[in-house]
Amino acid sequence: MADRGLCTREEIPAEAKWAIEDLYKNDDEWEADFTRLKEHLPELSAYEGRLGESAQTLLSMQRLCDKMNMLAEKVYVYANQRYHDDTGNSFYQGLAGKALALSLLLDSAVVFEEPELLAIGEDTIELWFSQNPDMELYRRYFYELFRQKEHVLSKEEE
Repeated sequence: MADRGLCTREEIPAEAKWAIEDLYKNDDEWEADFTRLKEHLPELSAYEGRLGESAQTLLSMQRLCDKMNMLAEKVYVYANQRYHDDTGNSFYQGLAGKALALSLLLDSAVVFEEPELLAIGEDTIELWFSQNPDMELYRRYFYELFRQKEHVLSKEEE
């Protein structure tokens, strides 16, 4: 078999390519979500020191985290898939870098969460499950957190 070399993206049939337009139709749509996500980061940080207020406060924070994480994943995947289309394309290399930096900012916006949940305690969280059935969606997350509590660092150590 003769070595044909690498194909360019343009030479690959459409059905063999990622359907990247399912995430964003264009880079402007990506940029809008990137900006929206960045602007909403302070909303997560605003929960610091408040998770023990009530089941509803904790649930609100978890829902916001879910929403922002799903958007961050979409932003990250688009940027990286576009970059991997052609790793020599400096524009998409830049987008991938921006997406990674934003993911790190998102992680640091919630660095307080696990230590704060551990301080609230398993008994209180269990009580909140009985008071608010909507929290049931997060039972596995809390179970795993308390199961591995000796491995969770403090906020400062994180």
